[in-house]
Amino acid sequence: MDKCSVEGCERGVYADGLCSLHYKEPHQSQPSTASTRHEDVEGIREVKISDFDMPFWNLVCFMVKVAIASIPALIILALLAVAATAMFTAFVGAIK
Repeated sequence: MDKCSVEGCERGVYADGLCSLHYKEPHQSQPSTASTRHEDVEGIREVKISDFDMPFWNLVCFMVKVAIASIPALIILALLAVAATAMFTAFVGAIK
């Protein structure tokens, strides 16, 4: 296994001959691609995310968790729709 090209570093190569620690250092010091407009209003700052890096299977797991978490919300919305329909039907029936 190749080692990091930085002198004294024994980590394995991540990219461009550098370990993950040394590879990410220069990228972190560059200006972010987020919005440079900073509007501080009582400690509130606008942030725009332009990109994020997430492994594929972690993203799949996240999406499955979101789908499972949405089931109770859909059940509640369905019950509210049934209740609203019943109230509307009763109201229209009372008018006739």
